[in-house]
Formats: sequence, C-alpha cells, structure tokens
Amino acid sequence: MGNTTGFVLTGYWTDPVTKTESFSGYHAESKAIILAHEGSHNTENWITNLKFKKADLVDYPNATGAKVHRGFQEAWEGAGQEVSDHVADLVERFPEYRVYATGHSLGGALAVLSSLYVTVKKPHVPVHVYTFGAPRVGNDAFQLYFQSQIENAVRVVHSTDIVPHLPFRFLGYHHAPLEVWEHNGGYKVCNGSGEDPKCSDSVVVPTA
Repeated sequence: MGNTTGFVLTGYWTDPVTKTESFSGYHAESKAIILAHEGSHNTENWITNLKFKKADLVDYPNATGAKVHRGFQEAWEGAGQEVSDHVADLVERFPEYRVYATGHSLGGALAVLSSLYVTVKKPHVPVHVYTFGAPRVGNDAFQLYFQSQIENAVRVVHSTDIVPHLPFRFLGYHHAPLEVWEHNGGYKVCNGSGEDPKCSDSVVVPTA
C-alpha cells in the first residue's frame, strides 16, 4: 500500500450527478486528518456540461461580492454539511492532528469549497489545501475571501492541462494562489496573484 499504509478510512460520499467521490480518514503516524475529493470519472463530460453562471457565496461572514461557480457549488452542497460535521468530529477525536483537503480536477474545486466551509463553519479548524489540476472556482472577490480564511493553499498545475484554464477569465473567474507549475520537467513557484502570466497562464488555450 506504500504511503497509504496506516490510513484509516472513516467516511465516504459520492455525488450522484458528477459521480465525484469523496472520502475522509486519518493517519496516526503523520498526525493528519485527510479529506480527499476524486475528480470526475469523465472529465470531458463535466467540462461540456459546466454551468458557467456564478452564484452568490451566501452565509459566509464578510464575503461581500464573492461568487462561485454554480455547478461546483451544487456538487459540494450535496454532502457538504455531512462532510464538514464528519471532519469536525475527527478534529474532536484528534485535536493535535492537522487537517488537509485535496483533490484532482473537479475534485480540486470541491477541495477549495470544502476547506473553506470547514474553516468558516467549524471555527478553529484550519485546513491546509493541496489541489492538482483544479479549475477556477469563483470570481476575484471569492479568491480574496478564500485567501483571508485559508492560510496554506497550494495549487499544482501540470504543463498544458486545459482544466486549470476553466472557466475562462473573461467570464469573471480568478484563481486563488499559490500556483506551482510543472513545466519542462521542473516546478516553478508562481507569484501570489493566482494568475501569474509567466506560469500556466502563459499557455495559449483554445476557446472552442
């Protein structure tokens, strides 16, 4: 099992629409509580059916003007309360453990939303976020709010992967930092803007 040896699975959820699977558990040796979101089984399908319209981020204090991708929000809301309660229960069991949220592709967007939900709705539960190939989740006001609540977030982008370019910036979406771009066999730590023109944003992506 390699690095998964010793991991104890404590919760599992699936979204019937996107087929995205999420699970949680803990690893005693590393003192870590982990919330992971798998990407869609059919990336082309969820890209084709993206709901690009944005929805207000409601019931979050001081999140003025923050809007998020409606489809991502709907996918998260399916199990959001149950997932956050479950993670909070794990924190009560293991108060000295760190909490991590991670996900790939569509799962990366859900990791952003879940980490924010747990951090804001369950006070004193800081979440460390690591995503891979995640799309943009919300507008600029959202990413600024995300930064104000999440102290440690890393967004890994692989070379010319199209998913991190979606939804497009001209639709009012903006990535949250910190991007780490894998390119030409190496890794570049990008600036703190979330949209470093010298990182993945330098790649020309077709719009059709």
